[in-house]
Amino acid sequence: GNAYLDVIIRDKAKTAREKQIDFTAVIHFEDGAFLDPLDISTIFGNALDNAIVAASAAPQGKRFVDLDLRCEDGQLLLLVSNTFGRPPRMVDGMPVAGHTGHGFGTKSIKLAVERMNGNCQFRINGDRFELRAVM
Repeated sequence: GNAYLDVIIRDKAKTAREKQIDFTAVIHFEDGAFLDPLDISTIFGNALDNAIVAASAAPQGKRFVDLDLRCEDGQLLLLVSNTFGRPPRMVDGMPVAGHTGHGFGTKSIKLAVERMNGNCQFRINGDRFELRAVM
């Protein structure tokens, strides 16, 4: 029901399908009106772009990206989970892009979440990578 988020989800779902990645989004965004369109783009666009790139390197048949977004107790909870070809390099709790070493997308996500007095965590959980954010 959020026009900005709807566009991003449709676009990323299409990209995932093209790359033979199973894409699932469970979204309950009714109380998320406090998010600025730029923050929606920064957080969700970067998170899903990163997840799709990582999942596309996983073996066929094991590629997935899951997005779970819901409101609980006045907070917006986000979980993006994806498979990967090989585990990302982590530096100070942040994933760093392969050979380029930049990781601007994850830094942008972290800054946008922190501007809303939230926090986010990036971690490897078995055979999946997870971004968890609370805003």
